[in-house]
Amino acid sequence: MNLFSPYPRFALLPQHSLLLLGICLGLGGTLAALSSLAQERHGCFWTNPRTGRSELLSGVCQPPVLNSSAATGPAPLTRQLRQLLDTRQCHNCYLRQVNLSKLDLSGTDLLGADLSGANLTEANLTYTNLRDAKLTTSVLRGADLSSADLRRVDLSHADLRGANLSGANLSGANLSHTHLDGVNWCNAILPSGFMVRRMCPSGK
Repeated sequence: MNLFSPYPRFALLPQHSLLLLGICLGLGGTLAALSSLAQERHGCFWTNPRTGRSELLSGVCQPPVLNSSAATGPAPLTRQLRQLLDTRQCHNCYLRQVNLSKLDLSGTDLLGADLSGANLTEANLTYTNLRDAKLTTSVLRGADLSSADLRRVDLSHADLRGANLSGANLSGANLSHTHLDGVNWCNAILPSGFMVRRMCPSGK
C-alpha cells in the first residue's frame, strides 16, 4: 500500500474499481449540482418547450415542501402538483407551504384549494379561480392576480405587497391582517362588494 497516497483506503482497489468509484462520485456531484440549480432557479419546475407549461423535474429534485406536515394531506403532494400542472385544475387540493413562485398558473381552477403558507411570489395567477380557497400566511408579493376569482378566499395574514389585483373579485374575502402595500386595486371588487374605480391607469 502506498503510505504516501492521499487516499490510502483506496490504494489496494483494482484499477477498474477505482475508475467506477470515480464515475460514481462524479455522477453524484453532477446530480447534486443539478438539484441545487433547479431548486434555486425554478423551484423544481421547468418549462416544457413543446407545451409551454411548467412541469416537475422528476428524479432530479423533489417539490420544495417547506414543512414536513405538507406531505400528510389527503393525497401525496407530488400527485396533486402534477394534477394541477397537467390538467390546470385541482379542486380542494392540499398544497400547503409549496413553492410555486414565478410559475404561470394563469387560468387554472383551484376552487377550494388549501394553499396556506405557499410561496406564490411573482406567480402569474391571472383569471385563476381561487374561490373559497385558503391562502392564510401565503406569500404573493408581486403576484399577478388580475381578473382572478377571489370570492370568499381566506387571505388573512398573507403578504400581497406589490400584487396586481386589478379586475379581481374579492367579494366576501377575508383580508384581516393582510399586507397590502403597493397593491393595484384598479376595478377590483372589494370584500364589501364595492368596486374600486380610482387610481386606475389611463385607458382602464
